[in-house]
Amino acid sequence: MAYSNSGLKYCRKVLDFGGQLGGAIWILDTVDAQATVYAAGYISDGNLLGFRKGDIVIARRWTTTLPTTDAELKTAAATANVLISVFIHFVIGISTTGLPDLTDGLAITATNT
Repeated sequence: MAYSNSGLKYCRKVLDFGGQLGGAIWILDTVDAQATVYAAGYISDGNLLGFRKGDIVIARRWTTTLPTTDAELKTAAATANVLISVFIHFVIGISTTGLPDLTDGLAITATNT
């Protein structure tokens, strides 16, 4: 699935640090592999959204489709739209066209026993 941010639903700023240096935390929901996500320019509307070097991106990877309703988020652990990984990236650079380049990411490992 190619990156799409229709209605700012799948990539959104959740915290703005403010201050002179600023910074922000973003949530990115995707079905794409992490190697695709951290490729330079993946977030193709990064300039429009206002990404800056040093921003933090929490990427949540889902199985084959992204949840579209709240009801889909209130299901058992292995039921449709399974959250399969969470990575924390930071913006290491901004291209000349304003697109963010993310680090490879740090995996958040979780177990469900």
